[in-house]
Amino acid sequence: MAHRDRTNTKKTDRFDYCFLEVQLKKKGKLSEDPDQVRLVTVDNQLETILFVRNNLDACIENIALVRKTETGQKR
Repeated sequence: MAHRDRTNTKKTDRFDYCFLEVQLKKKGKLSEDPDQVRLVTVDNQLETILFVRNNLDACIENIALVRKTETGQKR
């Protein structure tokens, strides 16, 4: 289990969490399915937001993997 020291209060604003809106689209093809939107909750610590911004591709891959798992699709 991981633990992070929360004594550092470098937040971007007064809120504890922020939402990221991620729009999922199929790559390479025009799809008949509408785009899907996922909201991701991220804590509002500056360190976390910078990590998500710098690793956004990996975060999106994880969201897509969770979506496939929820719908029972194969990889």
